[in-house]
Amino acid sequence: MTYGYNIFTVIKFSDNVYKLQLIYYSMQLERRKRGTMEIMFDILRNCEPKCGITRVIYGAGINYVVAQKYLDQLVKVGALNIKTENDRKIYEITEKGKLLRTHIEEFIKIRENLYSAKEKVSELLRTDSE
Repeated sequence: MTYGYNIFTVIKFSDNVYKLQLIYYSMQLERRKRGTMEIMFDILRNCEPKCGITRVIYGAGINYVVAQKYLDQLVKVGALNIKTENDRKIYEITEKGKLLRTHIEEFIKIRENLYSAKEKVSELLRTDSE
């Protein structure tokens, strides 16, 4: 499974000059595209406590069309609420959304442990001649 975290760091060059640097950390257990669970987790994580579409796009690493699809789905199930601030749509995580995020995170961790255990079993079952 490929799963990544976006980490922003601010580097100070001089008194008034700052640089924002994006570091993308990826933990690879098995190479594959992110699934629905990972994308929803990233969206819910970025909408704590609220977010706009741009934050979702950059935070989850997805394009506008994909972001809109998942946001609509999360609003439909009650994980996010839509509010309007300064003529902009703002998405706010609900209690159901927080619970969903927690359960998705648990699922991802269990799946990562499963892949890891599978690799260990496969390694032990390999013969010396392979």
